Amino acid sequence: MAVCHDANQQIFPLAFGIGDSENDAAWTWFLRRIKDVFGERPGHVIVSDRHRSINNAVKEVFPNAFHGICMYHLLNNLKNKFKTKTKELEQHYIQTAKAYNLQEFHVLFYTLCCAVPGAKEYLERVGLDRWTRSNSPSRRYNIMTTNISKSMNAALVKVRELPITAFVNEIRLLCQRWFFERRNKAKDFTSKMSKDVEKKLEKRRDGAQIMDSISAMH
Repeated sequence: MAVCHDANQQIFPLAFGIGDSENDAAWTWFLRRIKDVFGERPGHVIVSDRHRSINNAVKEVFPNAFHGICMYHLLNNLKNKFKTKTKELEQHYIQTAKAYNLQEFHVLFYTLCCAVPGAKEYLERVGLDRWTRSNSPSRRYNIMTTNISKSMNAALVKVRELPITAFVNEIRLLCQRWFFERRNKAKDFTSKMSKDVEKKLEKRRDGAQIMDSISAMH
């Protein structure tokens, strides 16, 4: 399954595939079918867990795309490897992954590595560019996890045990209902921006109205 966000930050299903198992052949076939339709685009970013077959398939089918990894998947790997599940570790790690600039990243990464001896070498071996926003060569925006794919799985959990043809039909019905409802909502919307962006801008505008401006002294 491949999913992304639309302009309104809603789940947008791109493709579904049926394979015998999660192996190199299945993932390569699936990504090739996506490439047939989607093609390759500038700034193409793929975010997944660290499954070896996904990694191999991305390298073969989308060699020019940036392949980032889910920060929560790596966090679980980190906890298991260093046998620690403290709130402090989780807090330091998430702040480091989400840092917007390199200056902030270096400060937070130093704190994380001091809290977990050995983490520095492990995370650098994984590749800092693959799990942090500040080091990414491509724009990940707020897509730091694979949570939207998990949400899609949750939406289909009640029908997953159906015969395959009935299961595929349920996927079709779900997508058809989503797109119908979203189209109807969008028809009456006159702004050039999505509803989600409008709400965020309104919230920030309201917050800015109570701020004080202070002259900078030179």
